[in-house]
Formats: sequence, structure tokens, C-alpha cells
Amino acid sequence: RRRIRSIQKLIRIGKIEPMLVLRVDKEKRYVDLSKRRVAPEDVPAFEEKFAKSKMVHSIMRHVATKFEKDMMEILQMACWPMYEQYGHAHQALKEAILKDEDIFSKLQTEVPENIKGAILEDAERKFAAQGIRFGASVDVSFSGYEGVDAVKRALKAGMLLSDEKKPEEGGAEVSITLIAPPQYNVNVKCTEKPVGQEKINAVIAAIQKAITKEGEDCVADRHHIPLTSQCCKPCAGKM
Repeated sequence: RRRIRSIQKLIRIGKIEPMLVLRVDKEKRYVDLSKRRVAPEDVPAFEEKFAKSKMVHSIMRHVATKFEKDMMEILQMACWPMYEQYGHAHQALKEAILKDEDIFSKLQTEVPENIKGAILEDAERKFAAQGIRFGASVDVSFSGYEGVDAVKRALKAGMLLSDEKKPEEGGAEVSITLIAPPQYNVNVKCTEKPVGQEKINAVIAAIQKAITKEGEDCVADRHHIPLTSQCCKPCAGKM
């Protein structure tokens, strides 16, 4: 144990911090947590798991309120069996919405039809609204004879990587917009963070490869960040 002189330096109000659960005292009703024992490379996975669990909890709470049921009853009846069968209830609901899978037939518990319908209705609404945007600001220019046409071909090479599937179906949607020559916004919309990271890297690489093929070296710094569906501003960065 160590004495903490300033709690503000350790954790701030409103900020989500992944921590390791050391001990749960049921009698005294408190939990021992550790921030130092969480490896930095594990943080993104924990944050993603928390977001998925929060979404599932929101659905179950809304269903319980709608039918005036005890929250624990809904969890025992539908939610926890999903975790047992699919590893995570979020995955079960995803299979039901995106692949039309009858998830309730695989559960060990009986779920009334009205509860099933309410859960799927809420889940469909959540998945439709859910979205992650990855943004990057890239500089693309060509001083050769082809000029603007070469830039258009390079940007088109990036646009071709947009998936036919919609984001809510597991795909990634790519869009490129002009800010002011030679700066362009590259945006990728999807529902899974790893998919978005991989796609935006591939788009930037495709643009770089295409413009270099035209005869001009276009190697420069770049970086990108995930953006929520409410925050669609591109990040700073160059290519």
C-alpha cells in the first residue's frame, strides 16, 4: 500500500480508467482496484469490452423497465445465458441483428416472446446508431504533367477500398473530401475499432502507392484517431 497525496493525479472525475480487480469484499461491500497492474497494451481491449458491456446493460435495463420486471430477472433469463453460449452478450445480439440468427433457441433458459422481441428491437436500434469514425488529414499533390488527374487517380485508389457491406453489416465505408489543396480528409465509418484502424491504414497506403506510381514520392508523416459518431472532425496529420 502507498499513500496518495493527490487523488486528482491518480484519477479524474468523469474519465474512464481501466483497472484490475484485486479483491471483492461482499460483507463490507467494497472493491480493491489497481491501476498500476494494468498493462498499457491491454487498455484498448478493456475499453472496447466495457463499451460492449455498457451497451448490453442499457438494453436489458430498458427492457426490464418497459415490462416492469426486476433487472436481475432479465439478466438471469436472457443476458447471462448469452454470455455462457457466445462468450459475450454483445456478440450474441450482433449475430441476431446482422445474421438473423435465432440466438434464443440456443439458450438454456426460456425467454417469453414479448421479452425476446423487446431485446431484439432495442439491440437493432443500438447497432444502427452505433458507429465509429476514423479520420486522417493527408496531403496529396503531383507536380508532373498529369497534375490534378494524377491526384484524382490516387484518391480513387483509396476510395475503391470501401466495402460493399454497410457499416452496420460489418463493413467499412470510406469517404475522401477536399479541405484545401493539397489537403484532404480521409474518413472511415465502421462498427468495429480494429476494422477501422486496418481500413484507414490500407486507404492511406493505397493513395501513397498510387501517387508514387505516377512518378512522385509522397512520403510524409501521418496519424489518425478514432472519432465517435457525434464527433466527426478530422484529426491533424499529413501524408
